[in-house]
Amino acid sequence: NYGNFLDQALGDVNRSSELYEKVLSLNPDHVTALNNYAAQFVEQAKTIDVSSVEGQRLLGKAKDLFERANKLSPGLPAFNLACVASLQGNGEKAQYWLNESLEMGLIDPGDEGIQLLMEDSDLENIRNETWFQKTCDSMRSQNNYVQYKQGA
Repeated sequence: NYGNFLDQALGDVNRSSELYEKVLSLNPDHVTALNNYAAQFVEQAKTIDVSSVEGQRLLGKAKDLFERANKLSPGLPAFNLACVASLQGNGEKAQYWLNESLEMGLIDPGDEGIQLLMEDSDLENIRNETWFQKTCDSMRSQNNYVQYKQGA
C-alpha cells in the first residue's frame, strides 16, 4: 500500500516501483503488490500513449502481473485484465475478462456497474462493439427487474 501511496499521491513512480520489486522479491505471490504494480504500469502506459511501442510494452508488463495475480486469486484482477485487453485492442479478450468480472460479481449489475462500463476510459476501444452494448442492455434489464421486484 505504501507503494500505491508513493505512486498515486506523490507521483514517485520510481520509488514505488522499487518498493513493489522489493516486496515481490521477498514474496512473489503477494497478490496486492502484483495487482497494484500492474495498475501502475497501466497508468504509465496511458500517460505516454498506449499505442506506442513503449505503451504496449508497459501494458504487456501489466498484463503479465495481472495474470500472475489471477492465478493466485482467480477473478480478482478480471476487470483490470478487461481494461488492459481493451487498451491493447484485443476485444475478444476484453469480452472474456468483462464477462468473468460480471459472473464473479465484481461489477455491480445495477446502475453503478453500468456507469462504470460507460465511463471508464480504458474501455473506450470496445464500447461500440455489439457484445458490449448487449452486455450493458442485459445489465439494465436485470437492474429494472430487481427494482420492479423490490417495489412490488
